[in-house]
Amino acid sequence: MRRSQILSLTWDRVDLERRVAQLEDTKSGSRRNVPLSPLALAVLKELKSVSSVSDRIFPLSPDDVSHRFLESCRKPGIYGLRFHDLRHEATSRLFERGLTIPKLQPSPATRLSRCSIDIPIFG
Repeated sequence: MRRSQILSLTWDRVDLERRVAQLEDTKSGSRRNVPLSPLALAVLKELKSVSSVSDRIFPLSPDDVSHRFLESCRKPGIYGLRFHDLRHEATSRLFERGLTIPKLQPSPATRLSRCSIDIPIFG
C-alpha cells in the first residue's frame, strides 16, 4: 500500500472479520480491497482497542511518517532508505518466495489481491 493509502484509512473501511481494508484512492482510480496479513490484523485490533476519537486510523501527515521513518532508520545506522522503498522491497521478497506477476496483480473482476505475507523488515 502507498503511504497516502495507509494514512487515509478510516475504521469504516477496515473489516477486521473479513480481514480486508478497502482502498478508495488507487492508482487505477477504482476502489479495491486489500487483504490484511496476520500481523497487520493484530496491529489494527490493538489500535482499535485504544483508538481515540479520530476516524483516521493513523492520524499523521505524510511528512510525519517520512520523518519518523528516517529517524527510526538512523538509530540502527540505516541510511538512504525511504518509506516508499519498502514497497519495492516487499515485491522483491514476494518474488523470492516464488510468487509471479499474475499472482501479485489484483484480479480485474474482484480487485482483491491474492497474497498476504508478513515480511520482517529488520531481523
